[in-house]
Order: sequence, then C-alpha cells, then structure tokens
Amino acid sequence: MLRGLSEAPRFAGLSLRGHRERPEALGYGRSLVSTWICATSLDVRVATGNGLTDQVFAIYGDGGADLRTLSAAPEEREITYLPGTMFVYGPTEQVDRWRVTFVEQVDLHRQPDVRARLTHEWAAGTLPAMLAAVPAGPAALRHTEKFIGPLAAT
Repeated sequence: MLRGLSEAPRFAGLSLRGHRERPEALGYGRSLVSTWICATSLDVRVATGNGLTDQVFAIYGDGGADLRTLSAAPEEREITYLPGTMFVYGPTEQVDRWRVTFVEQVDLHRQPDVRARLTHEWAAGTLPAMLAAVPAGPAALRHTEKFIGPLAAT
C-alpha cells in the first residue's frame, strides 16, 4: 500500500484534516514527523466528519498523494501524506466557524522547499475561497473519523 501511495500523483496546495488537539499542545513553530498515513481532504465537511469538530489543520504542501482519481470514494477528495512526512505548526486563526491551524509540509532534501511557493499569505488567502466552494449539506462519508486526528503521535 505504501508503495502504491508513493507512486500516486503528487498534490501541491492546501488540504484539510480535522482534529481535537488542545491549542496549547500544538505549539507555533514546533515540528513533527508523521508516524502513519495522514489522510486529508479538499472538502471541509469530509475533514471534520460533517461537523464532529470545528478544529482544522490547513496543510500546505507538495508531497501529498493525490487520490482523487484513484480512490474508491472520489467524493472524499483525498490527499494522503505518507509516514515520515515532516510538518511544522504555524499560526492558529479563526476562519468562519473553524479554528484553523496552518501547517507546512517540509522536505529538507528538496530545494527550494515548498515555502518558496506556498506561503502562509497564500494559504490564508486561498482557504476562505476553498471553504466557500463547499456545497451545502453534509458530505457522503464512509468513515466519519477517517480524516480527524493528530498529524503524528508525540
């Protein structure tokens, strides 16, 4: 499965993952490495399990596996990060009804890093339009908790 995910098309942009972390546990500027497959979505309804949480990681990166055309559930609009992906917590802001923590995916072996193209200003400007584009009503979900959780065990 990991090999298949590593060979999937790459996604560059902003994707979302719901979470229930305490704000003080995140820590602006703190880095962490994912220890498991980290599912994110381009649809905030999917990322939050249709409102099971109002907290969202907005991950801007370019190393996620784009599963939108490969998935058995394309309506989930899934972008998946592999184990070993490095993330850095950015600022937390209130955006509409969601408490959003911006997160950067970091690759120390790539030059230039994603931060040369996908900045916090870009992510903060992109997110409201992304949220506004979501259709009304609940998303069809196979597993309501699949897209909710921490980025890594710490």
